[in-house]
Amino acid sequence: MELVPAFCWMRYRLATGEGYDVRQVPFESFDAGEAEVEASFDGEVLELAVTPRAELTLAACSVGFRHDYAADERVLLNGYQSWTNTAERSVWGRLHGMNRIPGFVKKRCGIDGVGDYRFVEYTGRAGEMHAFTYAVFRRGDRHLLLASLDERQGLTLIRTDAAGGVVTADTEVPERAIAAGTRTVLARYCVVSGSLDDVYDRWFELAGISARTDRPLVGSAGPHRRFDTVDERAVSADLDRAAALAEGGTAPDALHAFQVGGGYCCVGDWLEVDRRRFPSGLGELARRIRRAGFEPGLWAAPFACSRTSRLAAQHPDWLLRDDEGREVSAGPFWGGALALNSRHPEVRDYVRLYVSTMTGDWGFSLLRADFLYAACMFPHDGMNRGQLMADALGLLREAAGETCVLVGDGVPLGPAFGMLDYARVGCDGDPGRGATAFARIPHRERAGAESSRASARGRAPLDGRAFGNDSGSLPPISPACPDAGA
Repeated sequence: MELVPAFCWMRYRLATGEGYDVRQVPFESFDAGEAEVEASFDGEVLELAVTPRAELTLAACSVGFRHDYAADERVLLNGYQSWTNTAERSVWGRLHGMNRIPGFVKKRCGIDGVGDYRFVEYTGRAGEMHAFTYAVFRRGDRHLLLASLDERQGLTLIRTDAAGGVVTADTEVPERAIAAGTRTVLARYCVVSGSLDDVYDRWFELAGISARTDRPLVGSAGPHRRFDTVDERAVSADLDRAAALAEGGTAPDALHAFQVGGGYCCVGDWLEVDRRRFPSGLGELARRIRRAGFEPGLWAAPFACSRTSRLAAQHPDWLLRDDEGREVSAGPFWGGALALNSRHPEVRDYVRLYVSTMTGDWGFSLLRADFLYAACMFPHDGMNRGQLMADALGLLREAAGETCVLVGDGVPLGPAFGMLDYARVGCDGDPGRGATAFARIPHRERAGAESSRASARGRAPLDGRAFGNDSGSLPPISPACPDAGA
């Protein structure tokens, strides 16, 4: 079982407007006339770099591998973001996107914004599937891993084609023009084989990535189950129950946390705490949680807001917009989730303000940052998706400080390696939320206990290598926001 580099392909455009497609077979360095292409593979690490002789802008780049698929071979394909189902399956299986869902349904609820449906083709054919960042092929107890060594410079899409005997890896190219004489690494992958632990250990060794913590995260996020009915009394009751349970004994080396979920404000209006629901304020609640013996945690969705929020009404220029100037939907949540432009200077200042308020003034030492994919809905501002996600995570860390525990949710995992303390590795497990479009429409991020367990098993090897794995709890997906009080 092996992956043999077979070809590289790229598309680029010169400053004059001339466009070129260049395909090289076999995989080796070559002179494309307008650019010198370096292709190397030492048996473990593959690198593809380009040095243009004239300014050019890349449009796409692919590396192809030959692979002899076996009838009984299995493959683990990492999904686009935390919630995307990630389970080992036959290499001859199929992935179904949203091709069968009417366009007007997707447009009305924005459900296709939660995953990769807007920018990845789902063929639905047997043996044609895809992964982001890494894929692990298995025959018996032997594993073969193909993985990107740096997703912060661009997300990597890995495609299988069992009938064609090919695996392709496409890493996002720079969104800016490359100046003449500037050597630019377009892709770095590792190909390693061995036992399950062997391939993951070697991958993270080659990538130079280590987890920020090895402590298990345990505790309660009970208020999540209440969604928009949460209030101070309910949180206090849940805290008392969690404290009573903790007295029975918990893991001594674990980080014990109690997280306050949504419902304390309209999503996006983070500093406008609903005083009718939380009359004592969140600062007092954080102190109460700490006195009960827990690290106080708070939920937020830093790069999204509700369509009904004051933020959306008062700062329409903060919203991410497409090429036609339309707001970008990030899902059917909270009466309509809108993506924020994470590169807008005032958005960045706002993130710094409310995150530092939550962790500093209010005293929450753990922040669950959810719906993070909203920061990289599409390339813009000279950055591709991977760069946008890494930039957004860097902004969060800057605002929260090094000592704050950051838990990522709804996040493309590759850019989060080594940056988050913990990350969600599966979808919501609650099977009983049929009142929302998110729960009714079939898609790969759909909530369900079976899918959640399968993804947690599939991504288990990331624990302690990329970050601490978090099975999570139910995020506050509410059909409407509470009115914020003064």
